Amino acid sequence: MENGATGANDFDFLIGSWRVHHCRLKERLADNHEWIEFEGTCAMQKILGGAGNMDENVLDFPGDAYRAVSLRTYDATKKQWSIWWIDARNPSHLDPPVVGGFKNGIGTFYANDTFKGKPIRIRFLWTNLTAEPHWEQAFSDDGGKTWETNWTMEFVKRRTRVWTCCPVVELRQYTLVPGARETLIELFEREFIETQEATGMTVIGQFRDLNNPDRFVTSGFQLEHASRAPVGPTAKQDLLVATIYHLDKPKAVDFPTFFERELQPHLTNAGISVLASFVTETHPNTFPRLPVREDANVFVWFSRFPDREAYERSAAAVTEAMRERQVTTKLAEFTREPPEVLLLSPTARSLL
Repeated sequence: MENGATGANDFDFLIGSWRVHHCRLKERLADNHEWIEFEGTCAMQKILGGAGNMDENVLDFPGDAYRAVSLRTYDATKKQWSIWWIDARNPSHLDPPVVGGFKNGIGTFYANDTFKGKPIRIRFLWTNLTAEPHWEQAFSDDGGKTWETNWTMEFVKRRTRVWTCCPVVELRQYTLVPGARETLIELFEREFIETQEATGMTVIGQFRDLNNPDRFVTSGFQLEHASRAPVGPTAKQDLLVATIYHLDKPKAVDFPTFFERELQPHLTNAGISVLASFVTETHPNTFPRLPVREDANVFVWFSRFPDREAYERSAAAVTEAMRERQVTTKLAEFTREPPEVLLLSPTARSLL
């Protein structure tokens, strides 16, 4: 297959917004075969009058979410690209660029660098350009005789349609007779998932509350007029954290904006990715056979971590970063009590 783009247009296939599935080797050049999978986004645009391009990336690495930028420039004289990767966790550091170009629909780029004090070769590959682009990175510690792939990205074009409404998500907590949780989980997963989904409800998660051995938590949503996929699948050993703010009603309408503009940046800096956030649905419950709390006024946001220790490290970092800051005072003005934090371990049939 010949690549239709030439020269400065080589990367036109990447223009726009993408969902990205990452697979990253846990240890590099260590004969390691354990891969870490996570999600992200990428938004690419041309710059420098078409002589370059850049993309901004959000990488939801478990317990260490971060942002990064790819910067690419084209040298028309040499007919080659130079590509830099800028990591927001260390934005003043620039690695040597990988350089190269495209031939027969494949982009190949190389650089010399060091890894743990030893010289290595780095290779970037771009393939599958006309459908769902694939990128991969490989290292070589023998001058390019052999290569170890340590990172791949699969790109899927994001929908540009703007939804006019959102799913109503239910978060239900069952407080049980002591010692009965595993019995209820077995019963729920055998009898109640398919029967609820037959009525139009999607059961997106079942969890054990790690702080309460007698509590079982489920979540699901009922779509109205439109559909939207839930947060992507989570490995069953991961930890999902639900943080619930109980709000004063007069100020509740302003809390989502406060959260997005003032609180969430502190979370991102601590490596915490907000998977989703929700506010209380104020319309009356039209299905009284399935009662819900109508006296609560809350804001809930979800995050994900590889384990409890990773969550505790990130939570401590947020607490330290917000110490004696104005955002802490503002948060107290919105809320009636300290936040409720649910540490949720997915069950075997949980989608999340």
